[in-house]
Formats: sequence, structure tokens, C-alpha cells
Amino acid sequence: MREVYTQILIEAPVEKIWSVLTDLASYEEWNPFVVFGRGQIKPGEKITVRAKPKGSRGMTFTPRVVRYDPPRAFSWLGHLFVPGLADGEHIHELIPQADGKSVLYIHRDEFSGLLIPLLWKRLSRVTRQGFEGMNGALKTYLE
Repeated sequence: MREVYTQILIEAPVEKIWSVLTDLASYEEWNPFVVFGRGQIKPGEKITVRAKPKGSRGMTFTPRVVRYDPPRAFSWLGHLFVPGLADGEHIHELIPQADGKSVLYIHRDEFSGLLIPLLWKRLSRVTRQGFEGMNGALKTYLE
């Protein structure tokens, strides 16, 4: 398994951040990386998301929600073509801080599969850039 990990501190209530992150239809309003989303973030649900990294045509995925722990964490698991070839679990975690005013947003992906070693250099760079852009846009949108 390989991981891309990012985090950002956001000054907003955890419930507000959760509400924005789980409203896939609103992604096109604020999100420069995941530019389209449809479906409901609920356990076992299949959703549709379109990731469009800068300088690319983008890709549409239909992952399944595999983790749902409101308002702390959720994730979805997607596959490239068939499971085991290139799989990615896209994870969102919210950790309220002791100050009561801010939340640490952890945004990461865990990748596994036969093609990951071949794709890793580009995949990790593009994913990190996308996550950092999304994190900053979320912070701006909420603050």
C-alpha cells in the first residue's frame, strides 16, 4: 500500500465542514479538484465523482462508500477497471481541536494494486497537487 497524505487547519465548526464535504452536488461550486459529484455519502452507497487535476482531462469514478462515521470520517473505495489493478481509498477525517474553533482536516488516499508501482510517481504528484488545491479551496469556502 502507498499513501498520499495532506492536512489543513480550518476555522469552522466540525458539523459545517462535514456538511460541505458530504454534499457532493456542491463540489462544482467550490472544489477545483473533484469538480463533479453525485450520490449520497452513506454506508455502502455507490457515488459518482469526477476528478480533474490541473492540466488533465480528468477521470470519472463510481466508488462505493466504505466508511461513514459522522461527523468525523468517511471514505470511498474506487478501482481502475477491475479490483486489484489500481485501487484507491479516498479518506476524509475531521479532528476538532482543543481551542474549540478549528478542525484539522486530514485528506488522504491509500493506493494498492498491481499497477500502483508503475503509476506511483505521477499518481502521487497529481493526487497531492489536487488534494492541496481542494484543501485550500475548502478552507477559503468555509472561513
